[in-house]
Amino acid sequence: MIRKLTALTLVGLGVLTACSDSEETSDSTSPEKLETRDPETGSNTDSGNTDGTDDTGTEETMVVEGDTATSSDGRYSFTLSEGWQAYPAPLGDNVNISVLLVASVNNAEFVPNVVGTWLDDDGTLPETYEDWAGQAEEVLGGEGVEVSEPDPIEIDGESVRGVQVTQTVDGIDIVQVVYLLIAEDGVQELAFATAAEDFETNIEDAKAMMESMTANN
Repeated sequence: MIRKLTALTLVGLGVLTACSDSEETSDSTSPEKLETRDPETGSNTDSGNTDGTDDTGTEETMVVEGDTATSSDGRYSFTLSEGWQAYPAPLGDNVNISVLLVASVNNAEFVPNVVGTWLDDDGTLPETYEDWAGQAEEVLGGEGVEVSEPDPIEIDGESVRGVQVTQTVDGIDIVQVVYLLIAEDGVQELAFATAAEDFETNIEDAKAMMESMTANN
């Protein structure tokens, strides 16, 4: 099990799913067969593959071809930055993207990650960034939590705004940026989370992956 996976799950799910119950995944998975060692127990964990199927053959995981990853629902594709791997194991019901920095899996208190969540339009989703940001302030804010607006990113020629959240999780200072994509049939959140001390080192990689997103029509 990846160290601090619970914290990764709690922080990485974005704004609209932040109130959902988080669960630890039972496996650690990566695009290729990868053996990792649990720093707490010393035991080995083996990863699966990203052929688009889970252990039961159901098409529910991300697909990786070269350095191009496609979300588990097939909606979006993006380019992986060097040193990052797409992990098909879902972190929650709405998670369709999960990417971890491989070099940090066994030697970091908190693994830098990019997580994407898709929510179908059920008539209750925010229709504007302002509505969404207001929900972010309400859901993610609180004592000891700082919520601000980071610089926008550009996806497919469009400026995309987000929120930045700084908080302490399990004794670790965490910085998370979450960006909102509004589609006709729902919303996609893209969240990058990392230990505060690793934020500047990894934010450009995270932005590069997010900005390479393309919709699969």
